Amino acid sequence: MECAQRWTGRDGMERAAPPVRLISGAGGNMQDSMDAQKRAPGQTSGSAQRPSHDLHEPITVLNLLDEAEGLRREPAWAQGDRNAKTFVKEGDLRVVLTVMKQGAVLREHKVPGTALIQVLSGRVRLGASGKDVELASGRLLILERDLPHDLEAVEESAFVISIA
Repeated sequence: MECAQRWTGRDGMERAAPPVRLISGAGGNMQDSMDAQKRAPGQTSGSAQRPSHDLHEPITVLNLLDEAEGLRREPAWAQGDRNAKTFVKEGDLRVVLTVMKQGAVLREHKVPGTALIQVLSGRVRLGASGKDVELASGRLLILERDLPHDLEAVEESAFVISIA
């Protein structure tokens, strides 16, 4: 769905806002995304369970809570302990929404960029550098690049990981 608006710039001139694409709840799992055919530039790959998203617009708005609920309706969630959806995979930027059941663990790993983890619902515990940090809904953690870490869902949780 597109949302057309007008805005007033700092100079007081009224302008047409750039097109904004609103994206809400879809379906699929991580394996489907990895198996999907090559995607067109500006578009997510999609899968047999989840349609691709067109990201050609200069601004894209996502309803992350709706998207998290969509992930919880997919077979991967029913059959496993987590599900995830990548919204952006361009250059060195990755934005991934993940839902995890209570007790699910992402074993120690590291990512090749600075990572931001923003908890949307529930609570997670991140272990890194000999410390455990618990994050509740609304919290944001910034993680240094290449830092080994693990993550456990203390409660059923939804969070966004941004890597750049």
